[in-house]
Amino acid sequence: MTLTTPTIAQRTPLAPLDLNRIRNQELSPWLRGSIQTWAATGLGAAEIARKTFLTPTTVKSTLLCNPQRHEGTTLSRSGRPQILSHRDRRVLLRLVRKYPKLTYDQIISETGLDVCKKTVYRILREEEIKKWVTKQRPLLTKETAKIHLA
Repeated sequence: MTLTTPTIAQRTPLAPLDLNRIRNQELSPWLRGSIQTWAATGLGAAEIARKTFLTPTTVKSTLLCNPQRHEGTTLSRSGRPQILSHRDRRVLLRLVRKYPKLTYDQIISETGLDVCKKTVYRILREEEIKKWVTKQRPLLTKETAKIHLA
């Protein structure tokens, strides 16, 4: 059985980046599989790193974490659970989009959620909903309406 090594072109200075791989992101399942295959054939971490243009520590950590993966799928990472469920979040966003001039206190009381103002602010910021002061305009009178119409 012959192993075919994937051809990964080395990047030259000022050349475009390889858009298939994002730096500091998780490796693709295909690349992890090829690292595992090369390690099974007896290649060392430094040799595999040279072939894949990765660092030797990335190769070593990939090989160490491989037994923990189920069919190449990475395990979910631990972390603090979300304060609001997707449903609560959607309720909050629908209310804000329907009534954009509500204050944070009014939003919290209308939705009935047990959260602080900072949580509401953070959720709105993630959705790129920002507050601004509306411009004060004079009321439209009959005389100005006639002028506008003319």
